Amino acid sequence: MNLAAIMKMLLGAFAISLFGSGFSLSISTLFSIYLFKVGVSPFVASPTSMFLSFLCYTSSTLLYILDGRIEFYSGLIGSIVIAITTVTTRIKIYQSVMDKGKASVLMLCIVILIGITIPINVWQVLPKIIQDFNAGKKIWEFQKMC
Repeated sequence: MNLAAIMKMLLGAFAISLFGSGFSLSISTLFSIYLFKVGVSPFVASPTSMFLSFLCYTSSTLLYILDGRIEFYSGLIGSIVIAITTVTTRIKIYQSVMDKGKASVLMLCIVILIGITIPINVWQVLPKIIQDFNAGKKIWEFQKMC
């Protein structure tokens, strides 16, 4: 990568993490879209966006833990299950599809899953946000950490 491409990547990553963290958006989706837009191959953009998202989510998670908004042991158990499931899925399914030269089928599945899961998340979360907001709860604030 040349210096201009690196600077473009840094600025894009900064803007996406700032915007995504501030509004609790799916940062991995935003990173993927940005990487596609700057000309990165989908099969490089997806793992790269996962790595960038991992770093961004790790820092956000630390803030939530310090703020007392995470049931730590539930989160720890869930994280272990997710890590094991992800690794085994990647080893078995993803690699099998890639070895058979069916990368386009994999991309189609990813697009369909994104198209289904984002509206479902909004459908589940939005009524709760509206209910809490109407009840006068301060849903957009962090507790002071200092």
